[in-house]
Formats: sequence, structure tokens, C-alpha cells
Amino acid sequence: MALFALSLRFAAQSPNTHLFVIRQYAKLSMAVQNELQGIDMNVELSAFCREGELKEALTLLQFMEKNRIPIKSYAYDCLLQTCARAKSLPQGKEIYSYMKASGLDQNVVLANKLVSMFIACGSYVDARSVFDKVENRDIILWNVMISGYVSCGLSEKALALYYQMQNEGFKPDHFTFPCVLKACGALLALERGIEIHDFILSIGLESDIFVANALVDMYAKCRVLDLARQVFDKMPERSVVTWNTMVAGYVQNGQVEEAFNLFNQMQVEGVAPNPTTVVNVLPACANAQALRQGKEIHCFVRKRGIDSDGFVGNALIDMYAKCRRIDDAIKVFDKMSPVDVVSWNAMVAGFMQNGFYVDALKLFRKMQTIGVKANSFTFVSVLPACGRLKALQQGREVHACVIKTALESHVFVGGALVDMYSKCENIEDAKQIFYRISHGDVVSWNAMIVGYVQNAQCEEAFKLFHQMHQLGPKPNSVTIASLLPACTRLVALHKGKELHDYIVRRGFDAYIVVGNALVDMYAKCGSMVAAYKVFENMKERTEVSWNAIISAFGMHGHIDKALTLFAQMQEAGLKPDHITFVAVLSACSHSGLVDEGWNYFDCMSQDFGIMPRMEHYACMVDLLGRAGRLDEAYDLINNMPFEPDSDIWGTLLAACKIHCNIKLAEQAAEHLFKLEPENTGFYVLMSNIYASTGRWCDVAKVRKIMRNRGMRKKPGCSWIEVDSNAHDL
Repeated sequence: MALFALSLRFAAQSPNTHLFVIRQYAKLSMAVQNELQGIDMNVELSAFCREGELKEALTLLQFMEKNRIPIKSYAYDCLLQTCARAKSLPQGKEIYSYMKASGLDQNVVLANKLVSMFIACGSYVDARSVFDKVENRDIILWNVMISGYVSCGLSEKALALYYQMQNEGFKPDHFTFPCVLKACGALLALERGIEIHDFILSIGLESDIFVANALVDMYAKCRVLDLARQVFDKMPERSVVTWNTMVAGYVQNGQVEEAFNLFNQMQVEGVAPNPTTVVNVLPACANAQALRQGKEIHCFVRKRGIDSDGFVGNALIDMYAKCRRIDDAIKVFDKMSPVDVVSWNAMVAGFMQNGFYVDALKLFRKMQTIGVKANSFTFVSVLPACGRLKALQQGREVHACVIKTALESHVFVGGALVDMYSKCENIEDAKQIFYRISHGDVVSWNAMIVGYVQNAQCEEAFKLFHQMHQLGPKPNSVTIASLLPACTRLVALHKGKELHDYIVRRGFDAYIVVGNALVDMYAKCGSMVAAYKVFENMKERTEVSWNAIISAFGMHGHIDKALTLFAQMQEAGLKPDHITFVAVLSACSHSGLVDEGWNYFDCMSQDFGIMPRMEHYACMVDLLGRAGRLDEAYDLINNMPFEPDSDIWGTLLAACKIHCNIKLAEQAAEHLFKLEPENTGFYVLMSNIYASTGRWCDVAKVRKIMRNRGMRKKPGCSWIEVDSNAHDL
């Protein structure tokens, strides 16, 4: 028998399978042939299946068919399960053909396995074909088919089959309802979910733990948490899955405190949270920047010994990164073993979220060095780092990796490439990528429109927008929000109004992101009345909406209105974020309110737990500089908890020009020439400062440096709108 098994293994690799096995069989002695005839080939076939040797099993199946050796139903059962695990559709169809020939496709038990196998192989069409041909279906087969539709994301088909099942006289059971309720949740079909819930109550299945869990999940996904909680509270028995489902529901709906409370309550009631619980609740800490609660959960994770779980580790990295504790995220990452690509991606994304673009690129290089294969998520995270740094060469290197992994045409990777080249001011390469990858996906079109706007090619952005209507996909809310800044750059209020009319006609005014962009556009085009009217008419406002209008009033010098809106934002139950404080500090700067500015700067960390970032320090330097308190501004820069960037020193240099402080200007310029040696603007500004005080020798020195480096002052440009047309001067 060992010789025969060896022959089968070899035969599985041979193009002449049947012939080879038959010849091997014929060469054996009569005694061995007799011995083989006494062996149940079905048992041997099942053994191959248990070992996962599908090719060998199929070779034996072919041999048995050829020699008319009966194949029993349990052998087909094993074959179908092995095929499902291997997700091997061609072999599955071959097995099905043998079953049809022998009439076993009408065996309802095997039909269940067939449907499951085709679903596992991703062919719901073949699964439905088998289902429809079975004459004597049982409830199990209906459940398998409904479950298959749900797993393939075909929720409407699942619900249609559920209603068909009832019409044909089959009564749904405790296996049916979790599937159809999941379909309702995926479709946000609340009315149908309630209807199914009523039916569950009528047949007394509401106390079944699996059905109740599915009800909680359905109501949570439909954003009706009070009904989800009612089901949860009435359950006579709750498993850890039940608690996890309810916690996840609160997190998904932004109810962070309730999620924390439930996490604590489950422990009080003696239910031990598992890794899934932790992975569900940590995003709540991350999104709310609730560092204290996040650390408490991390301590719990260590005590329970589940910190080695990869999903938990990734969630911890994400939580610390979003709470701006990148050092803690690195510690978690360094302790993880093994580290898969998801963990690397989480760490790269963490560096990006915190502005550590160089570190993100270094980590990407390390991934390549040790042989971790990057995926689409990796590239979507690391390409923006190249764009932010304007690191064109590094961007090209990442692009080469994208091409090697055949991901250039991936929707989000392609969009990230267009964005990277645009931010590196290489609009031609961005266009080439766009025309290669744009196969009707709105993501790449939006990226190209943003690229044109960022590179001051606003007319090209409008042309592409018009092409979208003729050739491309339908514009979405992101398209509109990306195009509105073009009106701002052109100071073309008439274009903004035309686009606003288009927004209203197409129903885009219901989108928050579009409303925010309209507020910003009208404000920057000088129409504060229109900006405030848009803001007031918004049905729903986020932190971004409030930040936009506060920034707008501050920019126009309406400090009282800006600060009033800041107070109203908090009264509306929204917590100011770091961008809100940039807007408030800028408003104080424009109005010269130094003491108020200091108060808001201090309350950021004391009252709101927001540590000042580079942009907040830049606002304070600008505020102090405008007020002539240059020494105070310089002391603030020297006491920053991180190295000041060119924006900080550039702001100080501009203030030195206003107040003719040569000594401090020279110190600021020294830092700027090191940080951005090719930036012409800083040299011109320093030259002008020398000229304003009559230090012509120093003016000549600066201009000589510029000549030696081949640097030339870029000519300025202004736009003016005349008769609804923008003209550049």
C-alpha cells in the first residue's frame, strides 16, 4: 500500500495521471493487487483529505472513477471540506461533476457541503445553482445559502432568500436569524430589522444568546443604541461576545464614555474581557484622545497576559499614536513578536499622524531591509510623507516599489502617487500617473484636481472637473470640497457662487465637508456674510465646521465674534481641538490681544489636555512679534520642547523687519539659512531688513550669496476680479 500511495503522490504531479496510476497498479504482483482490492479506497481518500493533500486525493478519486470503484458519501464530504479550506474552485467543480454523474448532488447533506464549498471559493453563482437544483431542501440548506450570501456581502439577496424560504413553508430557526439580522445591519435596514425582531418575539427565540447578540449588533449598526441596549439588558445570559458587541456598538457610534463604562461593568459582573474586547474599546480611547483610559486598558492587557496578541498590539500602537504619545507607541511596537505587516503599517501611520515624516520613511526602508513585503496600506501611509517633505527622490524610490508589487493601478495607491508628485511640485509626473491609472474611479480624479489646485493651476482644475462630467466618474462631495479652494486661490467669487449653485442643485449641501469648504471659500474671498449664512444653515456641524468659522472671523479682525463662537462651540458639546486653538490664537494675533493669547495658550494644556504643537508656537511668536515683544518671542522659541522649524524662525524674522531689530533678525536668519538654504524669500527678506537701516554693505553680501548660488527672486503675482473674470498682475 505504501508503494501505491507513493505512486499517487507522483501521479499528482504527472500530466498523464490516470495512465500512470493504472500502469503502476498493473505492475504490482497478483498478491499485492488482491491486497489492494481488500483495502477501502474511500478510507485512503479521506486520509489524503485529512492531511490536506488535495492533489493526491483527486488523483485517487480519478483512479476510483476509472476503475468503477464506488465512492461513498463520506469521502465526498471530506473532499468538499478540503477543497473549501484550499479555496480551490477548479477542483471543486471537478468534484461536483463526479457527484452529478453518480446522482449524489441530490443528497441534501452533500448539497449543504457543496454550497459551503462554492461560497468558500468565492462563487456564489455556483452555490446558488446547486441550491436551486436540490429538490428536497431542508432548513440547513436554506441557512447555508443565506449565510453564504451574507458572507459575500450580498445582503439584499440574503433577505430575498429569507422571505422566499418562508413563502415555501420553511420556518426560520436560531441559525437563520443571526444571518438575516447581519444583512439588515449591513444595509442599515432598520424597518426590516424591527420586523424580523417582532417575528423572533412571536416564536419565542428572543432569549437565544446567538439571536440576541445579532439583534444587539443590528441595532448598533443602524445607530439605534437605545434599542440595542434594551435587548442587551433583557438578555438572561450574556457571553463575552455579547459584551463585545455592545461595546463595539458604542464605539462605532462615538459614545466613548458608555463604551468605557461597559468595559468596566463587564469586569464587575465577572466577565473577563478578551483580546476582541480590548481591540473594540481601544479605538474609543484613540478617537477621544483619552490617554488615561488607554493606559488603564494597557495595564489590564499586561496583567491578563494578552499583550502578545498581534491585534491588541496594533490597537495599542494606534491608540498611543492618536494620543500623540509616539514614544509609547514605539515601545509597544518594539516589544511585539512576531511583527507582521499590519503592525509595521500601524507604526508608519503613527509617525505620519504625529508629523514625524522622516521617521516614517526610515521605518519603511527598514521594512524593505528585513524583507517585510509592503502592501497597499503601507504605500498609502508612506507616500504622503514624501509629499509633506517634498522629497521627490524618495518618492520615486517608493514609486519603484509600488511598480514592483504591481499596485500602481490600485485605487488608493494611485491616488496617493498623484498626491505625492503634486505636493513635490512635479505636476507633469502626477498627470502621467493619473492618465495611466484613471479607470473611472473618483479617487484618482479627486487627487488630480487637488494637485492642480495645490500647484496654482486652478483653471486646469476646473477643466478637469468639466471633463469628469463628460468622461469620468460622477463627482462626489470630496470632489467639490477639493475644487472650492481653487476659487479662493483665484479670488474668483463668481466661480465660487456658480459652484455653490451646482452644490445646491446636486444635493451636495447636505455634506458637512462641502459646507466647511464653502465657509472657508466665502471667507477667503471676503464675503463673511455668505460664509456665516452657510455655517448657520448647516444641519450638522463638526469641530472642523466651528474651526472654519472661528478662523474666518479671526482672519477678518472680528475678534469678539471669533471668541464668542469659541464659547458657543463648547456650549454645543464639542471639545476644541488643536486646530481650534490655532484659529483662536491667530485671531488674537490679528487683533493684537497679547494677554488673551497667552491665556488661551496656557489653557490648551491646563484645561483641555492639548499639548502645544509647532503651529501654536508659531501663532504665539507672530502675536508677540506684531506687538513688538521680540525678546519675549525669542525666549519662547528657545524654551520650546522641540526644535523650531523654518516657520517659527521665518515669523520672527518678519517681525524683526517690522520693528527694525537687526541683531535678532541676524540670529533668525542664521537658523533659516541652515534649515532652508535654497529658499530665496528668506535671503530677500534679510536683504530688505539691511536696506531699511542703510547697511548697504550687508545688502551686497546677501545678494552676492544669492548670485553665487544661482538664486533669483521669484516675481510676485496678484489677481483681481473684473466683470466676473480673474486677471493676474
